[in-house]
Amino acid sequence: MTLENKCECPCECGKNNSTSKYCNECDPFHTTYQRSELKKHLGKHFRGKRKAFPNSMCRVVLLKQKGLCNICKKFYKTWDFDHIDEDPSNNAQSNCQALCRNCHGEKSRKNRTSN
Repeated sequence: MTLENKCECPCECGKNNSTSKYCNECDPFHTTYQRSELKKHLGKHFRGKRKAFPNSMCRVVLLKQKGLCNICKKFYKTWDFDHIDEDPSNNAQSNCQALCRNCHGEKSRKNRTSN
């Protein structure tokens, strides 16, 4: 008798598996390390490798926001530059926002609890 567990893949398929951490459908994506296929499989759950925003982009974003936090609209001396879509590998300028540390912390905590 084999004990079946739920698949631990972030795609949240919830299928049963008996031999590995992932179900038969998800396992090939995680064992072959084909990043493009894994990204398609996981969709919104895909978390790529974190990349810092370039300093030049941070300056442009801060100028566009007129030196104000994008959430609370207050001026601060220190900034956290945040990935709007929560994908740390997406460093497009349209995905960057300057947040004060308080707003960034609140956004991060909110996203962790909703996932």
